[in-house]
Amino acid sequence: MSGAPEPAVRLPNVDGPQLPIAVMDEGVGTGEHRILYWRQDAGDGWDWWIYLPGAGIGRLKNHTVTEHEDGTITVTPSIALSPGRGADGRWGRHGFLTRGIWREC
Repeated sequence: MSGAPEPAVRLPNVDGPQLPIAVMDEGVGTGEHRILYWRQDAGDGWDWWIYLPGAGIGRLKNHTVTEHEDGTITVTPSIALSPGRGADGRWGRHGFLTRGIWREC
């Protein structure tokens, strides 16, 4: 793995199909660089979601998510989000979220 570890920010749970206000306020695609995660029930059960700057929003439905006493989460296996090649020539993001800390691969 490479890159400096980045703390992720946990958002309040969302009951419904709308994006969390914080994600909208951060302006997906507006240059915000915080990693955000939350639990959401979009009508088909509660799932964990993540917002990765430069990659977008992803549902962690096919991952194992462990919630810790302090509210952080650990996700396995690694998370890969790729909306397409960005302006910097990179394809999305790939890394690990462990106890709320993101580590890029």
